Amino acid sequence: IIEIPNRRGRAILGMLCIVPQRSLQRETVSKLIWPARFKPQARASLRQCLHELNRELRAHDLDILQTSNTHIALSSEGVQTDVCALESALSNQDVTRAIVFLAQTTCQRILADVRLGEQLESWLSFQRLHLESRLRLTANQFLADL
Repeated sequence: IIEIPNRRGRAILGMLCIVPQRSLQRETVSKLIWPARFKPQARASLRQCLHELNRELRAHDLDILQTSNTHIALSSEGVQTDVCALESALSNQDVTRAIVFLAQTTCQRILADVRLGEQLESWLSFQRLHLESRLRLTANQFLADL
């Protein structure tokens, strides 16, 4: 576990971890993280934040942040989240691993400590619902196969 000191950097990293494709449009992220700023200011702040986040990750030998002019993404190989591990355990019918991950994450709201405004909170609520739905489908398939 690494500590990311910049709360906006932590938010961006968390956002990338919970979307299925692990990729987001830069414009979407800048609007969600810096909603009160004009577009050029928000884009500049995003550039700076990504630079700092990438520097922090690389200091821990993690070259996982991919950026382009339009998108921000996480390398699919270098990142393993609890949610991905739970989905994998359920898909592979690994009861023991699934129980361990469920016990660790029970009653914890994903990215609960992220508070950067109403727009981001609405986006996170939608993503949480989508994630819960995905996990519910995977769990139901797991139970049906028992």
